[in-house]
Amino acid sequence: MMKLMNTVAHVLERIGAMLDWLPPLIARLAVGIGFAQTGWGKVHNFERVITYFKSLNIPNPEFAAHLTGFSELIFGTLVLFGIATRLSVIPLIVVMITAMATAIFPGLEQDKSGLSSYLLSEELLIAIILFWLFIRGAGAVSVDALIKHFSRGSEKSEH
Repeated sequence: MMKLMNTVAHVLERIGAMLDWLPPLIARLAVGIGFAQTGWGKVHNFERVITYFKSLNIPNPEFAAHLTGFSELIFGTLVLFGIATRLSVIPLIVVMITAMATAIFPGLEQDKSGLSSYLLSEELLIAIILFWLFIRGAGAVSVDALIKHFSRGSEKSEH
């Protein structure tokens, strides 16, 4: 029985190693598309975003709406393609933390489910995925990986 379990564990480990490229790709596609779409929507409807930001008492809502919209659009697109991923997720994490602080935390007082609704919030889950991408990087199927691959090739040819 122990030998069978070890064999199964070894096979699953090999499958996991072969699919190592997939989780960062899925994460980048999910958050990249999401941010690019919401950023596009904000950029093309600033008045609505400014009105919403005013309702949340965000200081200087006009500036915040433009900063948020363009950040989501630009950095979301960069994350989608895996371009400067570790750098690109930083402003998106800030956007998620700001969203939690202005839209999620204030609502906890009225919410009967309390902390669990915060822990299950879309904003927190997206922030966790972004943090994972910051630590893990874009993965093998990305522009970052291509740049790294070709920069290694040019270093070898120089020596």
